Amino acid sequence: MEVKCVMPRDELLKVVQENKVQHEAMRKEALAGYCEKAAAACEEAVADLKAGKPTRVQIWMLQPPEDHTRDYERAISMLTKTTQTEIELSGGCSDTFQMHKMRRRRRSVRRGYLVRASTPRHR
Repeated sequence: MEVKCVMPRDELLKVVQENKVQHEAMRKEALAGYCEKAAAACEEAVADLKAGKPTRVQIWMLQPPEDHTRDYERAISMLTKTTQTEIELSGGCSDTFQMHKMRRRRRSVRRGYLVRASTPRHR
């Protein structure tokens, strides 16, 4: 069963714009954590190699934080260009947003990039 919900365009636009700002802040924080973790792994590997220890260098196993800014910009562009006053979202919009938010948060925490808890606001 597909769930559909209708939101006023202006309200949805405001939420997407706020989420974009929060995503950018979260990504910046996650990127700083990623860089710190990657640099530490490099420095440790170099120190081991200089000490003559056989070392498996696995730095590239770290994945940088994902950037979804373009996705937000695309959605904002579409919402500002439409003449519709109400937008129909399908697939259980609030459930979909919540699952996406939790999946993104788990990925960042699992990778150890985020220092504090900050998640975009979804309705």
